[in-house]
Amino acid sequence: MELITDYSQPEFYRFSRDSIELADSVVKYLLAKTINPETIADLCCGCGVISLEIIQKLSNKVSLNTTSLDLYELQEEYLEHIENNIDQLRKYLPSIKFKTQICNILDDSNLATNSYDLIVMNPPYFNQASGRSALDERTRKCREYKDGQFEALLKKGAELLAPKGYFFFVCREDKDTKNVISNISKNYSIERLDQTNAFSIFLLFRS
Repeated sequence: MELITDYSQPEFYRFSRDSIELADSVVKYLLAKTINPETIADLCCGCGVISLEIIQKLSNKVSLNTTSLDLYELQEEYLEHIENNIDQLRKYLPSIKFKTQICNILDDSNLATNSYDLIVMNPPYFNQASGRSALDERTRKCREYKDGQFEALLKKGAELLAPKGYFFFVCREDKDTKNVISNISKNYSIERLDQTNAFSIFLLFRS
């Protein structure tokens, strides 16, 4: 199938290189390890580009076992864009059940733990106190976290992961995020898969 080239996305925030490189790193890893996930979650999904890129690129290489893709996003402004992007894929991937949830995953007690074979996340990874604040509040929510939120998001992703699942995330490595990753690595295995000047891509799984 031909890859989507015209993703629907809001004017206040456009996905960038970190999203595409995260998707490519996930596909590369899954193919190398012959992993074919049945259940996938995209946390802090934005317009859904990461998970949608993954299933498109995987489906061009293997017969997908994926039965469900759940996309979680905090901001309601993204809903129309997520649905528009999913609609471009439904006819090519009819066996996948897509579900979009607009919610704060840190507050939603209905999320089932130990559920997903594959989780991907491009969370806000600039500390709100770092002076990198955007003027538009919607943009700030995409980019910036308050104290404790980055760690809470990683822990939530780990909680939702199936026992033999894989959780990939991207972030900028600074003092704060390094401390968070160090703390979480006491309970989970975390590997750095790729690194650029701007961001790094990590894999978390249960030891």
